[in-house]
Amino acid sequence: MLAVAPDSAGLRAAVHVSGLVASEPVVIVSPRGAALREHCERLQVRRLPAVYLAEDASSSTRTEALARISTGGSLLVFASPAVLRDEAVGRTLRAVRLAAIVVEEAHAASDWSHELSPALQAVSHVIVDLSPAAVVALVPAAVPIAARDVAEHFLLRHATRIELPLLRPNVVLECVAGRGDARRRALLSLVSRLRRPGLVFCPTAADVDAVYAALGAVRVPVHRYHGGLAASERSAELVEFMMPGRRAVMIATSAFAPAASPPFGSDSEDVIPLDLGLRLEKRDLRFMIHHQSPASLEQLVREVDLVGRDGEPATAVLLYDTADPQRWEQALAGLRPRPGLIVRMATELSALAHDGGSTTLDSLALTTGLSRAHARLYARLLADAGWVRLTDGWVQPVVSRAALLDRARRLAETLETFAVQDSERCRALHHLGEGRGCRAALVHRYFGGSNEARCGRCSICTGSSAALWGDEPEAAPRRRPEAQSFTLSGATGRQEAPKPEVREEPAASIAELASLPI
Repeated sequence: MLAVAPDSAGLRAAVHVSGLVASEPVVIVSPRGAALREHCERLQVRRLPAVYLAEDASSSTRTEALARISTGGSLLVFASPAVLRDEAVGRTLRAVRLAAIVVEEAHAASDWSHELSPALQAVSHVIVDLSPAAVVALVPAAVPIAARDVAEHFLLRHATRIELPLLRPNVVLECVAGRGDARRRALLSLVSRLRRPGLVFCPTAADVDAVYAALGAVRVPVHRYHGGLAASERSAELVEFMMPGRRAVMIATSAFAPAASPPFGSDSEDVIPLDLGLRLEKRDLRFMIHHQSPASLEQLVREVDLVGRDGEPATAVLLYDTADPQRWEQALAGLRPRPGLIVRMATELSALAHDGGSTTLDSLALTTGLSRAHARLYARLLADAGWVRLTDGWVQPVVSRAALLDRARRLAETLETFAVQDSERCRALHHLGEGRGCRAALVHRYFGGSNEARCGRCSICTGSSAALWGDEPEAAPRRRPEAQSFTLSGATGRQEAPKPEVREEPAASIAELASLPI
């Protein structure tokens, strides 16, 4: 089965419930190791049958988990992609009948997605070898060609496909143009006047702290969440914000931003887990504001999905600057692995493949000219893909020299294509901010939907649009004609789900609210 829906929390809950009522174990695979561990621990606290398998688990934990799996029966097995390639794990899983294997974040296995996990790509043949009764791929948001690629990758060509609406009909998507102080004033004005509780996403921890201080100064009840805070402080802030009836605003970095995503994902030693979004289950969020444009429409859709889950009217606002897409394009160039360094790393390691030799990360950093931190990151990428073994600072190839070089070159080509796709995604964000047509309609077209999918409720559809700019009016760009359909695949549209009636809120337009003094 292939399930395409931005509601990752809902899909995950459905999988957990189905797995707990199944009579045989269900294996859940995800490239987000930190989130996987937390989901397992939350079930274990409730005394539900769940075990965790990952390369970073202790030997005793793995032994206990394998023993529990061998007994069969109802059980949720949370596993990282890399651990499924372990011989002992594979032997244990083959010895029992598996009710299903569920692949979370399955879009990361596609070269056409906005995220890439070589570890997830390498696990497809393992899934076939385990012969589960069913295979389920969960795709949160993907263009049609990426969804088809996932279906091909996990042999789901003729499987049942479940596709839910990308945007809730009770959520209005708005864009307010502004830069510098004007953007900051618009943010403060909107947060002060929109119904709470709400959520503000910022690109960096420094931005979170700055917005947190500014909102606190105007006495807005506010919380913050980012990787620079201690784990205990993050948890305390989240728990207080999630309390029933709490009408506050959470300022945070996002779990769906590229810095918290594969290939250098939330389970990397160098990235503090940023799981807000994966953990946020507050159903009565009334608004979500982006302090700066996200990196892609895929990311935006997942974040917009967090608001209005109770079916009541909600608003998603993008504070847009024409320079945002260019900033993201430059940032992504630094976040993505560099193709040349992948090949350089593989070339250095290939000499060891003949005799089964190994080398230290320090030596590898010295010979490749990388810092030790970058050498560890690239070695981790090769290890996740199953080409080398990384243990206690030692790196050892586990495939032949020719295979290592060939796979590294193919991965480098994929990453070069990735860079081109990043540019296209940034252009799609530019179209979203600058287009004159309904923003919801543009989002639907990007994901291969109908050209007629206008929301009828946003400022563009109602004719109440306005722009907010800084002190220099000549700096405001001229509006372009309505953006044309943009998609990486050029796929045909799909039938739009009927939209239920929602209660309208008698209020000023978002642009008018943003322009009011604080």
